Amino acid sequence: MAWVLSMIGGTAPINAAPAARFVPWRARKQHTIAAIANESDSEALALIAADKLDDAIRRLTDVDAKLRSMVARLPGLQQPDQFVPEQTRANELGEQLTKSKDVTGEVFTDYSRILKEFRVNRLPKHLIDQMSEKVVNKLGDVHDTDFPQTEEQYGKFHNELAANRQPAPELAFAVQQKITVLLAKLREIRAGIGQGLDLKKVISQVEQLIKDETLVADGLKAIGSSFTRKLTEITISPPNAPVSVTAGQAANVRIPVDIGAAYNGTFALKVEASPNSELKVPATISLKEDATEFQLEIAAGHIKGLHWIRVTPDAGPAKDVRVIVK
Repeated sequence: MAWVLSMIGGTAPINAAPAARFVPWRARKQHTIAAIANESDSEALALIAADKLDDAIRRLTDVDAKLRSMVARLPGLQQPDQFVPEQTRANELGEQLTKSKDVTGEVFTDYSRILKEFRVNRLPKHLIDQMSEKVVNKLGDVHDTDFPQTEEQYGKFHNELAANRQPAPELAFAVQQKITVLLAKLREIRAGIGQGLDLKKVISQVEQLIKDETLVADGLKAIGSSFTRKLTEITISPPNAPVSVTAGQAANVRIPVDIGAAYNGTFALKVEASPNSELKVPATISLKEDATEFQLEIAAGHIKGLHWIRVTPDAGPAKDVRVIVK
């Protein structure tokens, strides 16, 4: 119980149990006592619930990415047989969305139980309020309001595909916006749980790694590689929402960029518009050495719908800027 309190911003843990061995949440659900020795039921339940929430976020992130790819392919659908593969993918995305909602509901139930234990044990009011406001209330709102609204919007999008019709750009944009907002809220709730749980996981994973020298070496290499990439690459952060441009018009977009402290490249970005979009963009963009953002000029043609612009640094991952032409 004490560790759960510190996890949401309370005082330092009192009589805290030793760090638990990391076990996936599905295994923990069946073997809580064996897998998390010497921890209270509340701590074990918090570990399980947080893992479930991570799972819900992963599923929804996958839906978001695959839906964006699907929308980009919609303009090419002309004949009924061309709709069949997309209809299959749409069914799968719908199932993932429903599963994410169900898992979120389980997390809401778990944290409601923890909150009840807080109250039964008459813990300090500020701890009860934090758990209620930062986690339980927000989970309830997301499950009861945001998920149904998103499912309703996705249902309209799915029905158009099922009828061998291209969903209107406004409909595609609306469902993507709903999923973007839903993801943001779930990530905010996960952050509200605090970093204590994440740190506990890291510690338990490291303890497992040190039992095997090879795993330790591989683990350190992976960690070092991640930091090295961050220091030596250019990281682009496109806006979450698509850029809106009127057909035949142009728009300028400022996009944040992070140039690693040890980056030693040409400061060049390669820019490509999606095929058959009629979007016109500069072939390359040169960054200043101290740049924190760059300006992307977009000229729209007359093909309406959702398109993308891929920006690729000379060192670092390519990122897509979504553009909706109205």
